[in-house]
Amino acid sequence: MKPHFFSFFDDDMEDTVIDPELSKRGHFSFAFRQVEESDFDPNLASAGNAGGQEEQKGSRKDSKGMAESITPHYFNALGFASYQRFQTSNNPGDLKQAVREFEQAVNLCEPASEEWQQSLHHLAMTLMILFPHSEQMEYLNRAINLFGQLAEHKASNTTKQPAHLLHLYACLILRFGKQQKRADMDRAIRLGQEIIEYTTSQSPCRSKHLQNQVTALWMRYVLIGNPADQGEIIKTQALIIGELPSNSPDRLDWINGIATTMLTYYNEVKHPSEHTAMIHIGEQLVASTPADAPYLPLLFCLIAAGLMGRFSLTNNEDDLTQAVQQQEHALSLCKPGSPDQMQCSNNMGNALKMLYEKTHDLAYLDRAIGLIEQAIKLAPARHSILSAYRLTLADALEERFARTENFADLERAKKLRAKLKKY
Repeated sequence: MKPHFFSFFDDDMEDTVIDPELSKRGHFSFAFRQVEESDFDPNLASAGNAGGQEEQKGSRKDSKGMAESITPHYFNALGFASYQRFQTSNNPGDLKQAVREFEQAVNLCEPASEEWQQSLHHLAMTLMILFPHSEQMEYLNRAINLFGQLAEHKASNTTKQPAHLLHLYACLILRFGKQQKRADMDRAIRLGQEIIEYTTSQSPCRSKHLQNQVTALWMRYVLIGNPADQGEIIKTQALIIGELPSNSPDRLDWINGIATTMLTYYNEVKHPSEHTAMIHIGEQLVASTPADAPYLPLLFCLIAAGLMGRFSLTNNEDDLTQAVQQQEHALSLCKPGSPDQMQCSNNMGNALKMLYEKTHDLAYLDRAIGLIEQAIKLAPARHSILSAYRLTLADALEERFARTENFADLERAKKLRAKLKKY
């Protein structure tokens, strides 16, 4: 039976979960960037107020004055004023009025011009805001089409935040939630990657977007089970961790999340290059982590897991030797009696057991048995992890009996297997 290795124990939870926040809520959720007044042309506020005052007074212009006022900027200002009224009235009618006014602005613009792009953005944002207040898919569909047009005309690699792409991403996820069409999810994930490539750690909403992208990738992985999505999840989680301050209270949660994902991924991928990529990510995480971080042993365990996974595919003894070295370092960082020491003892015991099977050096097996015994002593009574530890120890004792013919080892192995049947 394959040895149980590189799982992680949390003394606050019986089972490790993918993402603590997702587990608490019981469903996937997103935190999208909200439309703000700053998304509109900043010159609209004063023009919109003036336009609104003129309308309220019932003022009339002569034909020349009216012609001068019929400009895209004028209708954009009126649309913005209607949007502002909605902010206080919460009346969808104000948003519908804003849609009509922004439509007129778009119709008056030269297609593909800067003013056309700005007016189209105003219209698309208003339709996006209107959708939750009406639940009419036509508004959301139209917003997606308009943001798509903007994506074709606006440069993504601008120094400004790609607000139109962030809004398009949100709309696609919203429509997926309503219609469950995988094409929307696939498109959103591709778009999400584009946003990541054209933003930096200093970009507004970068962190929120990275977290949304992780959630979207998890949703697709749950739907179709493609390990490639797990690989992308890990890369995105690594970006989040790397961009968080080293003393951020959220860092440990993300470390635990990436650890769980990486361990699952190691068991599914079948190409050494994938393990190599994950090893490099583990090394990058170690390099960006303070030397006194309490979770540092976990990161060395991840590197070791990658090395052992690659060994299982290549049978390269160097990988196994390096895995033992990584585990040795992880164990040296653990506090005595801690859950980390328990798990690292088991992990290293498994690595040494595998090294014995490769080299037939009995010293490796002796030490492996001692470390697994230590892990069992540190494990809470009746914890589910004990079964796996006892099974590994029984296997190791039987292997040693095969070499030494010491019946004490055989008797102990039998007792351990008898305990397993009770639970």
